Amino acid sequence: MICLALLLKESDVRTQAGAQNLEATYHALFTIESLRQNKMQDHWLLPTVTLGQENDAFAPWGATVPTNSGDHIYTSFTSPGFVLPYAVFEMLDLDVTVKNLARFNMAIGGMLGIALYLLILRMLLVLGCSKRISIAAGLVGVSIAFFSREALLSTGLIYWPHALYQLSLIFSLHLLFNIFTKPVYSDDWKKSSNILLPFLFFGAWTEWTGYIFNLGLVLILSLKVDNVTYKKLAIKIFLTTIAAGVFTILHYSLVVGFHEYFDALSRAFLSRNANAGNVSGLIAGYVLSYGFFLMAVLMVLIWGSLLGLGIFKKPTTTAQQSEIVGTVLLASIFPLIENFIMLEHATQFSFDRLKFIIPSAILISLGFAFSGVWFRLLLFALIVLASFHGYASHNDHMKNYSRWPEHHYANIALIQRLKEQVDFKCATFGSNLGVRAYANLLIGRSVYARSTPEQVIALNIEKGGCASIFLEGNVAYPDLPSYSNVKVLKLEDFFLSDGNWLNGVARRWAGFYTSNTSIDRANFKVGNSILFQNGDIRKIVKISENGFYLNVWVDGDILNPNEVGFPSKFKVAK
Repeated sequence: MICLALLLKESDVRTQAGAQNLEATYHALFTIESLRQNKMQDHWLLPTVTLGQENDAFAPWGATVPTNSGDHIYTSFTSPGFVLPYAVFEMLDLDVTVKNLARFNMAIGGMLGIALYLLILRMLLVLGCSKRISIAAGLVGVSIAFFSREALLSTGLIYWPHALYQLSLIFSLHLLFNIFTKPVYSDDWKKSSNILLPFLFFGAWTEWTGYIFNLGLVLILSLKVDNVTYKKLAIKIFLTTIAAGVFTILHYSLVVGFHEYFDALSRAFLSRNANAGNVSGLIAGYVLSYGFFLMAVLMVLIWGSLLGLGIFKKPTTTAQQSEIVGTVLLASIFPLIENFIMLEHATQFSFDRLKFIIPSAILISLGFAFSGVWFRLLLFALIVLASFHGYASHNDHMKNYSRWPEHHYANIALIQRLKEQVDFKCATFGSNLGVRAYANLLIGRSVYARSTPEQVIALNIEKGGCASIFLEGNVAYPDLPSYSNVKVLKLEDFFLSDGNWLNGVARRWAGFYTSNTSIDRANFKVGNSILFQNGDIRKIVKISENGFYLNVWVDGDILNPNEVGFPSKFKVAK
């Protein structure tokens, strides 16, 4: 089963296919490359999105916050989801490519599937099922972790920290199962409870769902009114969760500032929460992600509700054993609450729906293990259908992005031709499009988003760059551009010629404009004199800033643009 799923995912990787949320994979790669290129003291292992050339610093990028060194830090998701793949890439000396990150993600998916299967096996054996039935039921249930559309996509080509969190979640459930099945305060119980706390810390630190899961455990353990030991464990879990939050806040605040971090975080939350989405969109997303697997889950729930919960045990099963399995199942459901809190995010980004896999697999396995022959056959047939449909749905949806490789290779060819003309290390880049990680990885530099050629020239002057590059194109897919033209701009291109200006010199008043940079602001001050190319000398009488432009008024009559030359050639006498 694992090998087949890996083969299906590898096909997407080999063809460099496009896919929904592919921008997330590029974002993760961009952060890995940024961590690789910069010094530790520039980012302190926070998810930076600034590359290592001097001109890359202070380039804005999405909802990020700059450090004092100009590294922009992403605040919506924390370090572990980026630092762990970065560490793996460093240890194995891997190139920062989609293929390598996808294979890292496939390894996560494989480990998740194995761990989930083993958890189901343990749960069924505790309930008194035979080994043969437990194995069969586990395989049927765990199919959703390998062959649902979401599993094929979000533990394959599309990587985001949610996949990593699933590993933390499944291991936490294993440890929780140990705690409930071992005698209280036995060596095994102490060992499991002590190991559980770091996993819960890591989960909350990695992905916001971890906080909801942890608080769910606190609630579950607190309701065990007959056992003070579990209440004490609940307190430890609560304090561990608080510690994860405090650590995250301190980590960001010490690097980018407390207020800056919370401003960015609150803006991200408000744009992704329940007020920004709708439940019908989330339901449609789940149908897309899981297809007939949803029908299998629904069938088991209806069957169980009609016949009663007593069907999920053997005659030899004790109430305590049933409670153990029910509690672990309930704990696995708590993370789904996050989808309703962050409704817009869960609707737009399908990997946020990965958390449905674990409780669904457990429910399907229980239904298979405790039903009669005919129900088992029906459920098995539905799971086979769901698996084939998951693969077919995945392929059909990928066809919507079938032209992405064409755009991608055309972009590469365009940039390769440009590299023959310009030294990228000292150039300044801008684009008429919004810029996400793909553009940065393609060029290997920061790119100023939604800019104009004039703005790029001004930025290049400010940074002391060697060339101003402007990329034009359109959006091929969300956050994935198709570039059609690249302009290598000259300094003179900064100076407009229209009804008001001729080469940057005013037609209707005595003056001109230049770039609003620190250098020009220092030179062009009221009272200083300017020597024009025709030998004329005028005194500056007024200055005004207008975005990237610095307007300069001089005394005397209106200047003749054809005689005074370009403002870039003017000389200032203080």
